[in-house]
Amino acid sequence: MRSGSIVWKQPHDFSAIQHNIYISYANDKLVVVGSRNDGDDSTESRVWYDLHVFNARNGDPVWFKAQKQLTKINGSHGEQDHHPIIVGDRLYVEPAAYKLQTGKPLADWKWSPAHRSGCGTISASASTFFFRQSNPTMFDLKTNKYTRVTSSTRPGCWINMIPAGGLLLIPEASSGCTCNYAIQTSMAFLPIPRSSEQ
Repeated sequence: MRSGSIVWKQPHDFSAIQHNIYISYANDKLVVVGSRNDGDDSTESRVWYDLHVFNARNGDPVWFKAQKQLTKINGSHGEQDHHPIIVGDRLYVEPAAYKLQTGKPLADWKWSPAHRSGCGTISASASTFFFRQSNPTMFDLKTNKYTRVTSSTRPGCWINMIPAGGLLLIPEASSGCTCNYAIQTSMAFLPIPRSSEQ
């Protein structure tokens, strides 16, 4: 990182990926995720995500998965643009979740694709996903519960729910949209302490 010199160089075939490609790093793993279509039929063909995980020390492949999505091709809300999220030792590639080190699917993962609509993509803190379900919404990674953040606004069409510094920041990014939401403004939210019942 200091010198820019090459540490390792490995050939790898990413030619199946047709759309966006995302690269992430955590816990000595380099994660490359990209999307593709399995055909050209707008009613039958589906979006797939290819997950490549490498040893970040030497570039050797660790595991690979081809993940079939539930979405048809040619969607209008970024179905090919969902980026991976790494939280601790877990890799989330919507709608699935895996152990980062092994690729083993997480048995306790209760994410429901039905809870996710509209454009935009997910951001995350150490304990929560933030995303658009029409309105700003959050998903607790421990309890698997969904909570609406507001009911009168909408986040923008990319990543604009930002968990940082103990706050949830939602800068205004919807004013150019034709969706019917009453308030267009930037917001900052403080966390609410968990009750003893949760």
